[in-house]
Amino acid sequence: MSVLEFSKHIKASHTTVLATSPLQALILQSEEQVDKIASDACLLCDDWESDLKRKHSNRNTALVPLKLAADKIYGTSKAFRKHLGNQKLSSLNSHQL
Repeated sequence: MSVLEFSKHIKASHTTVLATSPLQALILQSEEQVDKIASDACLLCDDWESDLKRKHSNRNTALVPLKLAADKIYGTSKAFRKHLGNQKLSSLNSHQL
């Protein structure tokens, strides 16, 4: 999607967002690569947050590179994709029972 198309989409579909954020700021933010995912980002479960907190408290097993900022724990986008895949598999398995 081009910047022009994105601008038109935001203006047409997300007027409430524009009320609190300038369009140019939204465009710039959307161009940034997401490299860390906050511990409270998973809307499907609380496992992502509890796993990150557990791994952070046990730093000897650095399975997921963690970043701390303003007392928040972050995991990598790769680890979050894996977590979401596991959630989907769990969901599919529970529906088959």
